[in-house]
Amino acid sequence: MLGSQSIVFSYGSGYASAMFEIRVSNHASPDSWLGKMLERSKSIRKRLAERVKISPAEFEERMKAREAVYGKAPFNPIAASDKLFPGTYYLTSVDANHKRAYTRRSLQ
Repeated sequence: MLGSQSIVFSYGSGYASAMFEIRVSNHASPDSWLGKMLERSKSIRKRLAERVKISPAEFEERMKAREAVYGKAPFNPIAASDKLFPGTYYLTSVDANHKRAYTRRSLQ
C-alpha cells in the first residue's frame, strides 16, 4: 500500500546479514529514491553472475582461517581484494590497540 513501511531482515551466507526499511512510494522520477533504486537494480543479475563459487570444504577452510585471527592485534589481512565488487570497503589492518583501518576498492 502506498505510504506504508516494512522492515526486512536478510540472512547472509552464514556469517553476515542485513536489516533495512522499505517505504512504498509511487514517485519514480530518475532523481527520486525509487528511481535511483530501480536504476541500481538493473545490475543485480550481472552482479549475481559475477559471484565466485567455492566448495563447502574451501568455505570451511576460509572460516577456520578467520577464526584463527579473530581478536588478534596487531594484524594485517592477507586476503586479495581484487575479487571484491567495485566500491567495496575492506579491512587492511588492525593495530596493537585494535584500531581498524579500511580501504575502498576502486569504483572502476
